[in-house]
Amino acid sequence: MAGDNTLFFNHITNKLMKVRYKISMLEYAKIIIGKVAFDRQLLLKEFQKLQARLADAERIELHKWMKQHGYLPEALSVTR
Repeated sequence: MAGDNTLFFNHITNKLMKVRYKISMLEYAKIIIGKVAFDRQLLLKEFQKLQARLADAERIELHKWMKQHGYLPEALSVTR
């Protein structure tokens, strides 16, 4: 019986550890944009790829975030 409890506890602990390290697609997008912001061409390329992967609400949030942090080039100033 004690072995069953240990297996269950280990299973739950492993699940919690995995959940702790998951990030949203929006958070991932912010990381990527922050890393490529030094190169305008690369920024545009990554931005376009991310637009295809984000939900509508996430696109709007990313646009606001980029504007706040000065990552929004003129070419991206109009939301789609």
